[in-house]
Amino acid sequence: GTVVTGTNIENASYGLALCAETVAVAQAMASGVRGGLEAVAVTGPVAEPITPCGRCRQVLSELAQLGGTNPVILCVGADEVRRIRLSELLPHAFGPASLS
Repeated sequence: GTVVTGTNIENASYGLALCAETVAVAQAMASGVRGGLEAVAVTGPVAEPITPCGRCRQVLSELAQLGGTNPVILCVGADEVRRIRLSELLPHAFGPASLS
């Protein structure tokens, strides 16, 4: 029942930049929202639908695993929205259960 937003935090050193998905997850967790991830919308300044990067797929996967969900990822482009389950974007995901 909670909507959390994020935006890219750019940095001249690309490795220090933060994607919007990671910012939103950090915001949710800082607010006490853990698990229950149902959907994520990803948009960008491009014509084609955009998907989360690999790092963000992992971050989203670990949040989803906390609540046992498989959220839909809405990949938004100028003329099209693709609906893809996170498990399709990151099959055989590594997570906390993989550490035991």
